[in-house]
Amino acid sequence: MSSIMRLVEQLHAWGSLQGEFGMPVEQIPHRKLNKVLTFYEPGAGLPPPRVSKEPNEQERASPDTGPEYWSVRCNSLTEFGGLRCRNVDAKFQAFTVATRVALGLSNRPASGPTKIEPEVRVRLQLGEEESAPSPLYSLSLDAAHHFQTWTIHATRLLPGDSDLWKTYGRVDYAVMHVFVFDIQEDGTVTPLQSTDYEEEADIKLLLDTCRRFSPASKKLIIDDDEETVASKFFRDDLFRTGGNTATVEVGRETGVRTVPTRIAVGITLTCYKQTGDFQPAGPFPRAAGAARFWPVVQVASTRKVMEVHASVEVDRPSTSEWDAAHGCHGSRDISSMLVVDTNDGARIGAPVQAMAVPHWSSLFNYFLTDAEKELGGEELHMVRTRKPRKDEPNSDVVRKSPSPPGYELGSSRRVMKLPGQGEFDNIHIAPKMSVVGAKFARVTEILLGGLMTKPVIVDLSDRARFKLDDLNMAPFCAHDCFHMHWRWTDAGPDHAQLGFVGYQPNVKAGATMVPEPQDVYLWFRARGCFTYHAVHHDEAGAPSGRWIPICHHGAAYLTDSNTAAIAGAHGAVGLLSRVRFLRSTDEFDLVNDESWAIFYWNIRYYIDKDASGKYLAIDRTSPTTAAALRTTRRM
Repeated sequence: MSSIMRLVEQLHAWGSLQGEFGMPVEQIPHRKLNKVLTFYEPGAGLPPPRVSKEPNEQERASPDTGPEYWSVRCNSLTEFGGLRCRNVDAKFQAFTVATRVALGLSNRPASGPTKIEPEVRVRLQLGEEESAPSPLYSLSLDAAHHFQTWTIHATRLLPGDSDLWKTYGRVDYAVMHVFVFDIQEDGTVTPLQSTDYEEEADIKLLLDTCRRFSPASKKLIIDDDEETVASKFFRDDLFRTGGNTATVEVGRETGVRTVPTRIAVGITLTCYKQTGDFQPAGPFPRAAGAARFWPVVQVASTRKVMEVHASVEVDRPSTSEWDAAHGCHGSRDISSMLVVDTNDGARIGAPVQAMAVPHWSSLFNYFLTDAEKELGGEELHMVRTRKPRKDEPNSDVVRKSPSPPGYELGSSRRVMKLPGQGEFDNIHIAPKMSVVGAKFARVTEILLGGLMTKPVIVDLSDRARFKLDDLNMAPFCAHDCFHMHWRWTDAGPDHAQLGFVGYQPNVKAGATMVPEPQDVYLWFRARGCFTYHAVHHDEAGAPSGRWIPICHHGAAYLTDSNTAAIAGAHGAVGLLSRVRFLRSTDEFDLVNDESWAIFYWNIRYYIDKDASGKYLAIDRTSPTTAAALRTTRRM
């Protein structure tokens, strides 16, 4: 690879250009390209805010392809604000997903209150030997090193378009800021635009070409409708990989000149329209509709890359904009939940049962609700490099799934972790729900080992004892839910949930969804606000010219819960529950069993007697002590 623009072509949303036009990017005529891609040269200001337009009836009828979903504002070259997404369930009303998303580098909690700065740190391999590492360069993501900004909208990513990005869908809107740094022989870091070496003319030609695509330019390259991108771009020779010298031919003479070691950094936010593949769908066409978005830091160099340190901060609003009018009954306060998926060998019940009846005790090995309150600013190790597989058949986390006779899913204390798996696999940030209108419950008691059953009416006036409030929405959400998964279970994932092998994404079930040499940490800064921090360490060095992504898996916002998979789960959970909620002591005076709150209650709790013979709600998954959970997290 030699062209800087060839490198840019591997950024996430660029791959969608090929899918939209059905041809390699370099073959796309300039006039067509200008319809979906806009350049913003350094010093010309940030892209204007993108506000999604109200969809018309035709667009509403095709929710995966028609509407514009996302509104985004560029606060700076490394920070985005006002992320709002339209929701199909709420008749395409827009809701705030994140008040702020910042990319750069944060200090760690051990050093005090954390704050992200507009920089990343990179260490290179300067020679052929691994024993020749460079210093850890601190690269400022500022105007001086800003190479170019692009926005892309209304395109699609298809199979084969990109080796690095294989989660297919339609790009709704994307912003890409690219920074280029030159490392001089004395170790100083200078911008690409420096004028004190021989490449000045080549750099000027490239920047002038980019400038002609800028909205501020009156000379857009539309002179020839068939003139292609390749005729102007991809022709520079400014990203030579593998060394710091280049053989050049001048006239009839051949010579060697010194070429600066170069590092490129991409700060990107790519927002998709609704897709149905964010969660495993099993036998159904889709699990739920979700609009994905990727806040990603990408780093590449003309040398092998040994280390990258970078962070992403996400701030959700502290209070949900959803209310009872949208079917949200309960607290509107946003809270966080951390979850570990149960791997195949540790599930309760057969896979078909576990999929049809999504009890937490089967799907989740363990979890932590109100995580920011429980953990404070504690640093969590979410992806651990060089961690072997661990299997604990008798952990201190007890999981039960009692159901009517003949449908028992069993119980287990087994926790199995796969290589690389850390303390938790994913985070959900959403409001909670409450069971409304239930004053009594009809509980089916099992007698004589299941030979007989007896209905009992239980008074629910002690709502705390029966866990009728503060119900978390998982594994899928009814409304206003942010998800980020850096690993999925190995039990029946689809293509989009497969993890990395080496530097190749979407390959292995149960593997973490970051490159193998990458450790990931996470900590909370406030309610609904967290920092995702990655340390990429490859002693052999990632190949020169290869992008190293931070937060490759991205996140998602749930947009459509009206699917066959969720309807089927609702029906199965209701059918197999031993609890029916009542408005009165009349055992047929039922509260609506299709209520989302009752669904979430049933998949997490059941009602039984305690040692004194009094009824209470029992969590299907529970550690024996807080210390037991901490021990299990770190196994």
